[in-house]
This record gives sequence, C-alpha cells and structure tokens, in this order.
Amino acid sequence: MPDVPEPGNTGASGTQQQENIAEVSVVNPIASLPIVSTVQGLAAGNPRSMGSETTTTLIAGTVNHLGHDLQETRKELREVRNKLESAEQELSQHKITNAVLGEKVEALSRERNIKNLCITIGTLFISFAIDLWKNDFKVACLITVGGVILLIAGWLSPKGGSK
Repeated sequence: MPDVPEPGNTGASGTQQQENIAEVSVVNPIASLPIVSTVQGLAAGNPRSMGSETTTTLIAGTVNHLGHDLQETRKELREVRNKLESAEQELSQHKITNAVLGEKVEALSRERNIKNLCITIGTLFISFAIDLWKNDFKVACLITVGGVILLIAGWLSPKGGSK
C-alpha cells in the first residue's frame, strides 16, 4: 500500500485512557404507575400466584404495555392542550385585530359619507348662487363662498386609515 499517504497531524496524542465507567441506572417511567409495579412485583415474587408462569408473564407484559400506552396518551394530551392554549391565544389576538380593523372600516365609511355630503351640498350652494347672482348679489356671494368652502373641505380633507 505505498499509494496511501501518511497522515500529518491526526489530533491524537496516543495518551488517551479509558475512564472508569459507572453503572448507569435506568429509570422505568412506567414503574411510577401503581398497577404496573404491583403486577410486576407479583410476577417477580411468585409467578404461580396468577395461575401459571406463562399466564403471569402474559399478564405482566399486557399491564406493562397498557401502562406504556397510558403514559404516551398522557404525553400526547399535554401536547394537545399546549397547542390548544396557543391556538386560543392566537384566536384572541385575531379577534382583537378583527375588531380594530372593523372599527377602522366603519370610521372610513362615515368619513367618506361626510366628504360626499360636503361635496354635494357645496355643489348645490354654488348652483343656487348662480340663480341668485342677478337678483341678490351679496347673498349669492355668501352662498358661493360657503359652497366653495364645502367643496374644498370635501376634496382636500385628509384620508384616514393610512396607518
């Protein structure tokens, strides 16, 4: 194998030593369920107390399996409850946003109606002033000024809802 290059710096000094490996204790989460620990205790203490050794093993395994399913179901229930709580908070936020936006739409509608009313009344004032121009010049001028003011107010009033 002369084609394989020699490694340069491998990062290992060759002085590594294995540490003492302590025993790792495994905690059985299912053992916290009273029925599971009771059945396991009966099966371990006297296997013939529930009939035969096969029956005892079968019952202990079934109870252990059901206990595991119960733990998983509880875990899933907690997750679903957390998701439900966050969904309820999100729904509450959206309801608040919806109410605020609905109020803004109503305000814009009222504002638009007022602007349209100002433009309409201003136009009417100007048209009446044209008819009165020959008969009563002073009243016609006052009505024309009022009409122009209403038209300008309707056209140049600031638009709401820009934020």
